[in-house]
Amino acid sequence: MLHKKILVPARSLIIRELTPPPPMIHVRQEPHEMFWQILDRHGRVVREADSPIHNLVLNQARDTLVAQYGFTPQSRYAVVGQASGAPQPTDTGMAVEQARTDFVPSGESDTVTRVSPGVYNVRRVKQFTAAQVGNKNLTHWGFSGSATPGNNLMCLEQFKDGSGNPITLTPDADQQLRLIYISRITVGPVVATAGSINIVNIGNRTGQFVALGDGDIYGSFSQSDIGMLDRIASGGTLGGASGANGWGFWLRPNAFTVAYGTKTAEQNTGFIKTPTIAAYTPGSKQRLINELIFTANEANFTIRAMGFAWQNTVSNLRAYAFGFVFDSEQEFTKTNLNELRLTGWGVSWT
Repeated sequence: MLHKKILVPARSLIIRELTPPPPMIHVRQEPHEMFWQILDRHGRVVREADSPIHNLVLNQARDTLVAQYGFTPQSRYAVVGQASGAPQPTDTGMAVEQARTDFVPSGESDTVTRVSPGVYNVRRVKQFTAAQVGNKNLTHWGFSGSATPGNNLMCLEQFKDGSGNPITLTPDADQQLRLIYISRITVGPVVATAGSINIVNIGNRTGQFVALGDGDIYGSFSQSDIGMLDRIASGGTLGGASGANGWGFWLRPNAFTVAYGTKTAEQNTGFIKTPTIAAYTPGSKQRLINELIFTANEANFTIRAMGFAWQNTVSNLRAYAFGFVFDSEQEFTKTNLNELRLTGWGVSWT
């Protein structure tokens, strides 16, 4: 029996894969301070903290809760009740939870404010009604990303006087309680940082990477770094609906100045694609995207920069939130003979 040979055309895909560890953006979540006020039925402050109370960010806030809510949404709800003694990092909730709320009183607002490059203060102003706290003994307070009572606190602390001694607050039947809380989130690096990427079949290529806080010249993407990180850490959908702003991974034929305040917007330049986010591994304190494949027909140009980006799906306005720029003569060219696979990109935190 004769066997017929079938010749396969020489035009086959060469796999070029970016392998970990690539440059990674990092986030640090820290406690800051809380100030409490008791108000009468007319909304007048009748008693308040002598000084701000410093507090403890719980272990779970830096682990599974980040992976569930992200960084800034973890303090959406204020919680009050009773617990036993000084909080410990391993605590998860209160022994007796009395109430939780996300109500913001008139004239106040929740804010996320950049106080310096990559440093954000997350300020929450939450108020409990008299029906929630009146005539109740309150020894502890905390904040959570969930409306559901339970062991899902990101921080926990005792109410204290000006000398730092634990106290019990017992509002009158017609009194309200307001908590003003500030936590701090720090994103880095915010200066150009040397890094390298190993590209299979090409080799190691060097460059610089940085977080980018306001990535475009039109002011459409303020605080783009922390917005992106909330989505990736929480496993949220990166893409946006038609007409909305969504996240993606952007390959660019043009470099840009590697600095936190650089405006990188361009119209219809390069190629952006939406990845999916991998499941979180408890205890890992990092969240990565799943392997992202740019096929033979995508992004065929000399790649000089890449990173996570923000895009308006109607105007195609694009801006980086985290970028890597190849050093001179370190860039590489993708053609329709190549497929590009990216792995290991994401965010880590402490």
